[in-house]
Amino acid sequence: MRLQLSFTGHPLSAHPSAWFTKLMLAALVCTLSTSSARADQHKSGPSSFPGQIEALVSIDVSNLIEGVITEVHFKPGQFVEPGDVLFLLDSTDFELAVENMRLNAVRAETALRSARQDFERIEKLKDKGSATEVQMFKAEIALSIGAALVDQAKAELKDAETNLERTSIRAPIAGVISQSEVRPGSYVKQG
Repeated sequence: MRLQLSFTGHPLSAHPSAWFTKLMLAALVCTLSTSSARADQHKSGPSSFPGQIEALVSIDVSNLIEGVITEVHFKPGQFVEPGDVLFLLDSTDFELAVENMRLNAVRAETALRSARQDFERIEKLKDKGSATEVQMFKAEIALSIGAALVDQAKAELKDAETNLERTSIRAPIAGVISQSEVRPGSYVKQG
């Protein structure tokens, strides 16, 4: 930026302090103009400077189960939201485990129904005096074991379903994702 200043009169006019004031004002205007020109230059073009950019929050994504990566659902530098699928693990074994646990739960519920019917039948017989205390005690134990087996089967089913869900590795936070160290076909251990 080019600045033009003009003074009227001789610099050594009647008031020498006026000349000095004008000179200082001109220096100030030139300094501000140079700063403004530099700021405009930085605004108009890219700047380069040595430095390092670091994320405010950085999280390593890990898996809670082991398996083979079948799919990668992102590209390095892509923005992801919390819950977006990043990787898929082979889910075949986990799907079979869920089906097996469902069948175990059905079997446990059937055994509990049978134990409940036996208990009710023996309870009626005992009221009539046809069943012993030992038979009643065994029926109560069978009923308790049946209920425990149902609870166990439900817990195992929930565990199998959770592991199946974990075959989808998801983004824990929103942000820009970096380069992945694994590719489809890679075997990854837990953690």
